[in-house]
Amino acid sequence: MTKEDLETAEILIPEIPKFYTWPMGCAICVVELFDCVPSSRYHDPQPLLLTQQEVALGDYTIGRWVWRTQNLRPLKEPVPILGRQGLWIPDPDTVNKIQSIL
Repeated sequence: MTKEDLETAEILIPEIPKFYTWPMGCAICVVELFDCVPSSRYHDPQPLLLTQQEVALGDYTIGRWVWRTQNLRPLKEPVPILGRQGLWIPDPDTVNKIQSIL
């Protein structure tokens, strides 16, 4: 996310901490992924129904994917983790640490 995205998030979701207090290189929450949809669906005559927050913070350029999530659970403390793009499975030690502080 860019600084501008985070500033927008602060306006739309006032209960989140200010972006400059977010730890870098850490997991801060866990979500359930329930759907992956081509972003072209956002541009269809009957587009995806998205929240104001999703529209403001998403990039729905053709060729991208919309990852639909639910059940966001913030972690009680940040967990150091390497950033990655795409789906991946964290190592067992990281999974155990995350599960212990949910």
